[in-house]
Amino acid sequence: MLPKAVIVVGRGSFGDPPVRGASMIPALEPVANRPIIQHVLDGFRAASINELIIAGEADTLIAVSNCLTPEDGAGELEYAICEPGLDMAATLRSVARLVGDSPCILQPGDGLLGEPVASLVHSVTPDSPDLILPVPDLTNALGDEEPGAVNGSAGLGSWERTILRPATNGSSRHVDANAEVAVFGPGALRRACELVGPEDRADLALIADRLSSAGASVRFQLAESWRRYNGDGRDLLELNRLALDALCSDVRPSLRAENRIEGRVAIHPTASARASVIIGPTVIGEGASIENAYIGPYTSVGAGARIEGAEIERSIISPGATVVHVGGRLVSSLVGRNARVFRDFSLPRAMRLWVGDGDEVALC
Repeated sequence: MLPKAVIVVGRGSFGDPPVRGASMIPALEPVANRPIIQHVLDGFRAASINELIIAGEADTLIAVSNCLTPEDGAGELEYAICEPGLDMAATLRSVARLVGDSPCILQPGDGLLGEPVASLVHSVTPDSPDLILPVPDLTNALGDEEPGAVNGSAGLGSWERTILRPATNGSSRHVDANAEVAVFGPGALRRACELVGPEDRADLALIADRLSSAGASVRFQLAESWRRYNGDGRDLLELNRLALDALCSDVRPSLRAENRIEGRVAIHPTASARASVIIGPTVIGEGASIENAYIGPYTSVGAGARIEGAEIERSIISPGATVVHVGGRLVSSLVGRNARVFRDFSLPRAMRLWVGDGDEVALC
């Protein structure tokens, strides 16, 4: 039995996004030239899951549905409206009718797993636990212990609660997202809704604890990695890498004759490239122009962007941006919509920076 997919979307609680003009709905932030949620949908469909439910507040769902196209299978999606400010249990109650007693995979729409969703689908079997929580990094929480199943009425142990609770320091930031993806077995989501009342401010930690205390089985399963966009530009760069890892090559033959192109590279039919080196995985968007440039791995070049006489790798160049003759290689960089990065040869020689609140500039 294939599980259903529940994709939860919300609004960001952070301030100005690092990429100017970016959406305040994190799931709509573009990586690999497409909103994060489109990559999430791609992952589920690649695992043959076609029963997809998107849950969120009404205005958020309207914005999400407006960004999805028929190519994204928008007509096949179901939407579950959640009241503003509600917790995980309330979100699950809003989708319970659509899920029924089917197994389901829960995932935020602004995060990506570093492995195919099929690995989670294969974990749903007639003998699988009631709740499976993929956790990418258990080193700090477990020490030498191995993740496993929790059964019976005793509830979760101390280390299970440790890995489910948010991290409090920067060194544990990857553990912070451990309990944001979940696989519910048949009937388990409905049972979880019954065990957590409206007065509880529930998260997956409490839901897992209530299920295990009621005799359900909870298992922790190592995942390759998990990254979610929480307003940090480094999150976007990592999500961009994860999305580009699934890229398929699409380059017209004439461009291969004019440039050196290696690896998995996708260039939009309306984009141009001349006398350049392009190393994949890399995606170049509609109407973009690349000339006498080096575009290195894990780079996304947005629609209408122009790159000339520059070297770029592991970066996101947003739509309409210009990077021209910068005199050095841009690495792990975010260039916002319609921004201009160029080298000024006028005298007197000096650096001229326009840096907004919260922006970051590294001079090497």
